[in-house]
Amino acid sequence: MVFISYSEDDIFFVDLIRTKFEKEQIPVWVDQTNIKPGSDWSDEIQFAIGDSKVMLVILSPSSYGSTYITYEWSFALGKNICVIPILFGLDESLIHPRLSKLQYLSFTKANRPWGELINQIRLQMNSSKHKGDGELVKELIESSLRIVCQAMSTPSTPSLARLRAFTFIKDGDKLVCNKFWAPNKTEEKEGLVFEINDTTKNKIAVVRAALERQVIAAEVEPLPPSFEGIHGNIDKDLCFVLAAPIGSGKEVLGTVDFDASNEIGKQLLSTEVARTVLFELGQHIYMILKD
Repeated sequence: MVFISYSEDDIFFVDLIRTKFEKEQIPVWVDQTNIKPGSDWSDEIQFAIGDSKVMLVILSPSSYGSTYITYEWSFALGKNICVIPILFGLDESLIHPRLSKLQYLSFTKANRPWGELINQIRLQMNSSKHKGDGELVKELIESSLRIVCQAMSTPSTPSLARLRAFTFIKDGDKLVCNKFWAPNKTEEKEGLVFEINDTTKNKIAVVRAALERQVIAAEVEPLPPSFEGIHGNIDKDLCFVLAAPIGSGKEVLGTVDFDASNEIGKQLLSTEVARTVLFELGQHIYMILKD
């Protein structure tokens, strides 16, 4: 699917693109036609971007400086989605520095490169091959952490922020870590187990997220060496945990969590962006595991 990011003033041009693509049987997502009445538009847009293979960004005088459009293409780049800038009346010198590094196509003049655009899109869509569940989850985690690291006025990286991510699968009365991603050395490993008991459901964010079926943010105090219900090592510098259920409705398959071991990471995980991104990550992982 192709997601089109644009200003409402350019809807006539977007309609032309959609008509061209429909003739080529290329599916298109446009907010005015694809968002259902009563839906949360921000959630709908984020899910649509995540499901897209390509995003077209219409760069015009009307879209220049738009916060919403900047957010959309930044979100797409964070998820490793191919972004193709379309120059439509905007001076080249005004293209955002991040977008100027990408190959853009100019539709300002009458001789518009429709063939080149359609070929680029087909190439991107055809090159998207089926990947294993583990690889898909890994890509989702990495892109989610990159988005979180851009949430502050001074962007960071997962390595500098000492961030890491874990997925836990529910196995009876236990949550078992089956995957983890960490740019730095960490004491936690796959196989870390949290029992679901009266002690952990009050103290451990990962357990609480599974039981309460919501995102849990918690500052972490040092745990005693023999904490009842934990089997495995916990990083001694762990200071903040953000955990979300892997599930939908009442069905919870496990949890996914972001951990921080320094103040930079703690600040990043305390943002609303981090909560939203992690919740969506849990939803995406659930859909992968259910399939």
